[in-house]
Amino acid sequence: KVKTGYSPIVAKKRLYTGTLIKAVNDTKVYLMQNGVKQHILNEQIFLNHDWQWIQILPVTQEFIENLKNGDKISE
Repeated sequence: KVKTGYSPIVAKKRLYTGTLIKAVNDTKVYLMQNGVKQHILNEQIFLNHDWQWIQILPVTQEFIENLKNGDKISE
């Protein structure tokens, strides 16, 4: 399931560029960009980009762990 990019919570094979995700039991929020996850380092950076908490899609920790890491978003 997870290896093919399927998330039982999101129920989508792939997440689109610009999608915000986080694992249900973790505080880290990621932005999906071209198939890789980019960790948003803190709340202020999140708010500076005009993102909203309601935009975040919950996924499993296993799903997040199977995504490639991209650059961290630090500003």
